[in-house]
Amino acid sequence: MFGNMPFDLSSLMEQAKKMQGNLQEMKERLAQEEVEAQAGGGLVELKLNGNGDVLSVKIDKSIYGQINAEDMSFLEGLFSAAISDALKKEKELYKAELSAVFGGLPIPGL
Repeated sequence: MFGNMPFDLSSLMEQAKKMQGNLQEMKERLAQEEVEAQAGGGLVELKLNGNGDVLSVKIDKSIYGQINAEDMSFLEGLFSAAISDALKKEKELYKAELSAVFGGLPIPGL
């Protein structure tokens, strides 16, 4: 017991398990959601899922003048890879910071 309050470990564990399940469900829902962003009045378009994964990058050819389709596809792939890498690094930083706040305890769903 803590002071006048009873401590129910089984109830606490049940709540933690439920929270972990809720976090997993949220992550699965976010993976199905998509967001789109544009820059330069639509010259560059980016599509991500709710977990921050880059799904596609489109670059208007007028940015580069005359460029062939093969070069454009290669350039779009580079943009996708760079953005995905940056987002992964950001997530790792976030996890490290969150872990430090919680004293190294594992955080479900991260």
